[in-house]
Amino acid sequence: MLSRCPVVALALLLATSRATPASTEGFRQIPGGRAFYALHVADLSAPGWPAQFLQYDLFIASLGFSRANIRQVKEDIPRARVLAYTDWSWA
Repeated sequence: MLSRCPVVALALLLATSRATPASTEGFRQIPGGRAFYALHVADLSAPGWPAQFLQYDLFIASLGFSRANIRQVKEDIPRARVLAYTDWSWA
């Protein structure tokens, strides 16, 4: 699956990388390095939100995420980074 999603693969690699600073020049590693793929809008109103997601630092947002949804993620999990994702296979 990840081979078909190069942006997601790169995000997960950067989030979980234990590489040396020289090899990640220009990139900032996310502390903790745990990524969740894919966060859906419905997850934000589920009974387990945000408790079941607190261990993640990077969220790959599925299609349909709005600025308000991203703001909610960042308010509920202050250290969170959100990466918008789209699937160009439909084009």
